[in-house]
Amino acid sequence: VPSAVLQNNPRLSNLLVAPRRGAPLLEQLRFLRGVRASGYDWVLDLFGNPRSAWVSLLSGAPLRAGYAYRVRRWAYTHAVPMNRVRRYQPLVNLGVLEHLGVPSDGVDTEMFLTPQEREAARESLKKAGWDPGLGRPRIALNPSGTWSAKKWPVAHWRELAAELRRKFDALPLLLWGPGDEADVNRILEGMPGQVVVAPRTNLRELAALIGEMDLVIGNDGAPQHMAQALGVSTLTLFGPTWGLSWCRPSDARHRFLQHFPPCGPCDRTTCPNPTLPRSRGQAHKECLVKIVPSRVATVAMEMLDQA
Repeated sequence: VPSAVLQNNPRLSNLLVAPRRGAPLLEQLRFLRGVRASGYDWVLDLFGNPRSAWVSLLSGAPLRAGYAYRVRRWAYTHAVPMNRVRRYQPLVNLGVLEHLGVPSDGVDTEMFLTPQEREAARESLKKAGWDPGLGRPRIALNPSGTWSAKKWPVAHWRELAAELRRKFDALPLLLWGPGDEADVNRILEGMPGQVVVAPRTNLRELAALIGEMDLVIGNDGAPQHMAQALGVSTLTLFGPTWGLSWCRPSDARHRFLQHFPPCGPCDRTTCPNPTLPRSRGQAHKECLVKIVPSRVATVAMEMLDQA
């Protein structure tokens, strides 16, 4: 459950979890009643879709701030002008507070793990056979992606894992989630002893594994964001989405690589180009194919040396 990333956060006094889309009407009404009964003075809608606009309106809060979409602005007492510039998403969200005259205290994100969760992660890594040994960099590889267009090619992951092992004696930890099994098996094929597969986890267990790393190399997705919140360095490979929007600026601990073909970044969930190169135009997922493993390995080791 995504709300798991907010558990144990000392800055929250209450956590209300909205029902999933398509939940029974009674369950949705019960949630709205709980929001309204909480008696909030302010509601800040940072999501800005029709559903969150309705929740804001029905919350009963006297101050409601959200983005000034053409139709949904009616849900708010303070309609915040739309952001028209590509910039780091937390800065965009903080713009809502700034519009209300509330000063910002920075863009650092946070996730709070318990000592028990951290110790359980160490034990599960030992059972999985992952032991970086003295002097070895602790690197995790994150080939997951909810969008097929975001996923770096499997052949590139295989080449990167082999290069990290060959050149730097690293034993990468391969992270995965539901739906990634086929990709994981393809990455592992013919690579005994060069990579270790992370055990099956829930979201917080995955975060605890990430917290044991020095660096997470991965596609644009939740593991990269959790690593940033845990203070773990990240190298993110961006394809159809803008790296400037999702990688913390001016922070040497977090870098990204991105290739810009004429067709992108397109923000498409699936690549619109065919799987075979055309004589004209772009090849399938060219934005990611052109990020070569040797370049990723070089940047990764630069980051580890700086750290």
